[in-house]
Amino acid sequence: TTLFRSAIDHAAQEHTRGIVCVVCHGGVINAYLAELLGIERDYFFRPAHCSMCRIGTSPLGRLVISVNETGHIDTRIWST
Repeated sequence: TTLFRSAIDHAAQEHTRGIVCVVCHGGVINAYLAELLGIERDYFFRPAHCSMCRIGTSPLGRLVISVNETGHIDTRIWST
């Protein structure tokens, strides 16, 4: 998680005026979010395929805005 956290911190510092998209596997985002939220388990939820987690940045640190968002996925494609 330290390497991933370091990479996210670097990306956030380089792009202070926009949105940064980081793509990773479910286990990685679980470990990262668990660390941010102070959860001892490093895998505490099952991410949906293509889901998004939004993390805000500020001089005070990171803020978890959302976890496991799927509203951007058009589920009609799975029913055909």
